[in-house]
Amino acid sequence: MLICLSSGERPRYRQDVLRAIALPLRAQLQFRYDKRYASPGVLQMINQGRIVGEEVLIAYADQLRPESEGAVELVPVRLATVTSATAPGSTLSLIFSLGRVVHAADLTTFNNEITGLSGGALPKWTNGKLTGLYCNELNSRPASIVEIEDLGGWELVVTQLSQHEDFESEETFFTVVGLLTQAKLSEITAKLRHIEWPDALPANEDHELVIYHYHSSKSPSEYVMSASAGDHLKFESSPKLRLDSRYDLKKLRIRTEDPTFRSKRTWITLSANTKSMTGTLELDMEVTVKANYLKRIGTIAAIAIMLTVVQIVTLVTRGDLSIGGKVASALAILVASIIVAVAAVWGIRRSI
Repeated sequence: MLICLSSGERPRYRQDVLRAIALPLRAQLQFRYDKRYASPGVLQMINQGRIVGEEVLIAYADQLRPESEGAVELVPVRLATVTSATAPGSTLSLIFSLGRVVHAADLTTFNNEITGLSGGALPKWTNGKLTGLYCNELNSRPASIVEIEDLGGWELVVTQLSQHEDFESEETFFTVVGLLTQAKLSEITAKLRHIEWPDALPANEDHELVIYHYHSSKSPSEYVMSASAGDHLKFESSPKLRLDSRYDLKKLRIRTEDPTFRSKRTWITLSANTKSMTGTLELDMEVTVKANYLKRIGTIAAIAIMLTVVQIVTLVTRGDLSIGGKVASALAILVASIIVAVAAVWGIRRSI
């Protein structure tokens, strides 16, 4: 198992922590490091092509207390799995598929345990200077963390983060519960939990992008969230949300369209505009919209049959053609009708 840390030293690092708790299950998240902050073991795993599939613990590192000697306090936030890794030049890049949010009820116990599991290699203050690694191996998964099954547990993680100076200016925290059909949303409403982000969506179907936001003590005053989407995704509700309460459940209705020629990879982006130190936070989530080939084939067949029948009614009344001639003409009419139907169906976008 690996542990990958992000701090509050720069807005982008804080955003990575917020993305880690905001993105849905199975969404992709990228961390970048200078190679000097990764252990030799991690670099070797990348060079040998062995790191894909490795489990990762993502944690926030509070570096704002240089007067405190010893290890930097860590707050665990999420599990993940490495899906790809590159190490060009002096840097490395890891892409994760996000798993469940995790919580450590006792941070002192967690930090003591993680120091032992990492061999003391993680960031620490020594004589006012910060040293240590931000991407390192662990001997095992920490016993002091638990995987979160519902949003009540997610709130506990948010509360821990809000108590650190790096996140004091955050007006609220939010998470994408999932992209759900109305039936699925009704099924889990009693006890909301994170739902796996879909890899693909059927054409011509309505979904709810469900977002939950929460703060243990604040109500946001100027927090606007906006959404945008790529091809074949259409918002049926306003793509802008104003968050103005301490906690709430928000929904954006999205309808899938029917790609003309084949299934298409597309995206949904959420942008949170606030006055916090973190700045504008953006979440990018990819999804495929599947073309409805059966519907198109059925439409082609219906058009071709109607065109053929109209022509054949006229054809059978002709006395100047033999039976063989009529059969040949009927087949030619059928082929021509199919060609016309294919051209019509694949040329009329979204309306069939």
